[in-house]
Amino acid sequence: MIKNTFYAVSATLYSSEFAGADGKLLPSSWDYGYLVSATLGQKFKRNWELGVKYRLAGGAPYTPFDLTASRANYVTTGVGTLDYTEINSLRLKPFQQVDLRVDKKYNYKNTSLSLYIDLQNVFVFKTEGSPRYTFKRNADNSGFETTDGNALKTDGSNAIPVILPNDNTSLLPTIGFIFEF
Repeated sequence: MIKNTFYAVSATLYSSEFAGADGKLLPSSWDYGYLVSATLGQKFKRNWELGVKYRLAGGAPYTPFDLTASRANYVTTGVGTLDYTEINSLRLKPFQQVDLRVDKKYNYKNTSLSLYIDLQNVFVFKTEGSPRYTFKRNADNSGFETTDGNALKTDGSNAIPVILPNDNTSLLPTIGFIFEF
């Protein structure tokens, strides 16, 4: 092993369930099934440190939309209505992420100050979230397109429902400090 190198690897298999009013066990929102994590770091001269972290987790469960109720309520609520007879019956794709962090630590007599730059999702992996319900927008985005060309009815019956994927592909930079005393 290289001097001043540190690492940690962990893997967890688990199940997280809850019972509804009928006593039937259902997957909870935290039931990813597995989590694998690996961290590798190197300490350098003058209190510099570089770290890399990789995480992989199973897909989270989510509840699909009740398409009839969503269509009827969307104009009023602005969101889709979940189908509670199908709680957490669908799963998102597995999640993975690589983070990179650089730290510089300053030690004083009774205190220390660490400055860091942290980049989360450096490889810009696509992270899937629960889909979103909406109505199709018209070409100039000034309103909703309808099946009959008329104004949108308040019950949404002439709307064109759309389920949008919710994929996040962002890199999140963070600059911060830790003051210890």
